[in-house]
Amino acid sequence: MSPALIAQSVAGGGGLSLTRQRAVELGDGRNGYGGVVSVINGAPIITHGTTSPGLIAQSVSGGGGLISNGATMIAQTSGGGGRSGNVNLGFAAPIRAYGEGSVAVIARSTHDPIIDIAQGVDIVGGPGGSALLLDSPINQITNAGHLTTMDGAAGQTVRTLSGDTTFTNKGVLTGSVTLAQGGANTLRNLAEGTINAGTSLDLGGGTLHNAGLLGNGGALGKTVITGSLIQSDTASLQIRLDQKTGAADSFAVTGTGKLAGQLRPTILDLTTIKPGTVVRTILTAAENLDVSGLRIGSSAILGHALNARDGKLSLATTIDFAPQALSRSGRVIGQVIANAQTAGQGHFRDMLPRLVGPVQHGDLDQAYYNLSGAGTSAVSTVGTQMSNAFMTSLVRQPGGSDRNQTWNLWGQDLGGLSQTSNRGVGMGTLSTRLGGQALGIDARPDKDTLAGLAVSVGSTSFSTSNWVN
Repeated sequence: MSPALIAQSVAGGGGLSLTRQRAVELGDGRNGYGGVVSVINGAPIITHGTTSPGLIAQSVSGGGGLISNGATMIAQTSGGGGRSGNVNLGFAAPIRAYGEGSVAVIARSTHDPIIDIAQGVDIVGGPGGSALLLDSPINQITNAGHLTTMDGAAGQTVRTLSGDTTFTNKGVLTGSVTLAQGGANTLRNLAEGTINAGTSLDLGGGTLHNAGLLGNGGALGKTVITGSLIQSDTASLQIRLDQKTGAADSFAVTGTGKLAGQLRPTILDLTTIKPGTVVRTILTAAENLDVSGLRIGSSAILGHALNARDGKLSLATTIDFAPQALSRSGRVIGQVIANAQTAGQGHFRDMLPRLVGPVQHGDLDQAYYNLSGAGTSAVSTVGTQMSNAFMTSLVRQPGGSDRNQTWNLWGQDLGGLSQTSNRGVGMGTLSTRLGGQALGIDARPDKDTLAGLAVSVGSTSFSTSNWVN
């Protein structure tokens, strides 16, 4: 065990004891008042050893301190009188404790540790460890950086062993949280904050106030919120859905749930979606559940509907590639896609993430039209029109006369313009243009025979009034 930095203020006798051989006996505590411990970290702190904290900050009154046998460390007090000072920790540079069971920051006081993490600063605990471990009557945390462990969302990122905790997050919090049971605990996720929750947000019966983004950051599954969940109008609750297996993220709230803001369903693999409806329970509240302020959006293909009853919030997801609001040709194309997806064919997989996006049915009609290739088929159409114009110029040449003329030289302009418009299928107007010249020479060996040679040059073009992919 090798802490990188220890900051202590001990009154009444004590301090730090590092021993492997002898037992440590605590003497009678003496009265004393611990001073303020302030650490402003402006340079990276990194540890690699097993159970090796990055920073330990402690203010002790009445005697005591830290005792370590080289493998573990405990905090002890001698029981004297007095009062400790505040522990003020400000982090403008990262602290990373990479070792097994290591905690990045440990703060203890009999008064009030205050932790402030600046924007962009990482506080990272080791596997099986934590980013923050606090043990005080009053704990205050403000995070604008990133709190996590080497276990990611599976880790126990923040722990408090005692007291009341006020935790304000305006950065990123990844992993589980355990706050002391029975404390007046509050976790506030501000509008700019993100919580990538693990399996547990144990607030000790407190309240999570969410105004930012809240979602499960680990494997698809359940997050238990031990306490109440209150979401404001700026909040987003993210739920991941697996259409292939029917699995989904969910939240189980042991207290009250009052949700406003936006529900954001995210389908994990859009390339495998199939037509149909799947209903899932995505949130439960043991006490009162109010979702009257919760909103959810849909697209032309992907529809969502919410239903709250008996403390359970259900989400019904419907996938329809050929909704009735489409044009007739749009529904035909949509049904082709639906049949291919149902059969597990991969013809449209690369296109599905973009096709699911349009909210308006007219936009989906246009996307289907582009996908059908109706506009690009005009390439062959204008070529055929030019060939027809040339052949017409050949067969419409003047007939022979009674004079003994044995040859004839002729020329003719070629041109044409056509437009097709059918806004019901989303195509707008399709225009084709062609122009050129034909030149020929005829020879008449006799009255009943005509032989000749003709050539033509020209250009063709086409356009649509809407985009063609």
